[in-house]
Amino acid sequence: MFCSVLTANNSQASSDYLGYVGNEISIYYSGDDCLEETSSSAKVRIGGEEVDIENWWQCSGRIDIVITANVNHSGTIKVYRHDSVIEEAGYFELIKDPRIYSVNPKYIVPGETLIEVSGNYFGEDFYDDTLYVTGENQEKVEIERVVEWSDDSIKFYAPSNMGAGNVYVRKYANYNYTEFDESDYYYIKPQG
Repeated sequence: MFCSVLTANNSQASSDYLGYVGNEISIYYSGDDCLEETSSSAKVRIGGEEVDIENWWQCSGRIDIVITANVNHSGTIKVYRHDSVIEEAGYFELIKDPRIYSVNPKYIVPGETLIEVSGNYFGEDFYDDTLYVTGENQEKVEIERVVEWSDDSIKFYAPSNMGAGNVYVRKYANYNYTEFDESDYYYIKPQG
């Protein structure tokens, strides 16, 4: 998947970038020399981790890179030029898929129970089409009554048509949705 630059253009180095592992992004550096992509010393690193170079646009200050799996955190992008000079080309923010660790309580009364989902990488804000539960007929039901949403906790009221099943969370970032993460199974509290 190709991911574009957030705030850079060909004349602007030292910018911020955003993406996932596997994304291809174009970065820009301020060098006006013509670098040889094939040079063994020409490389790009994010937070100290080397990434794959897809294209090195000689004399233009642009490099297309692929965010490799070894990049497991956000960090400064550094361009190593053929003369071993290091130049910072901006900051890359790695977007991670959400992870659900727990759903409480495990027994839920539809239409009444306040549910808390704990985990990581939920993002700072709630967006439509990001939070679902299993419905009465085992379909996904979108949650509308969100009380609180932070990067590590979500609180919402169980909808009246909620069935036993799972909570599904995904994040919206950089105009894309992550994959859904699925919780452990929860149960509907018997009436009476």
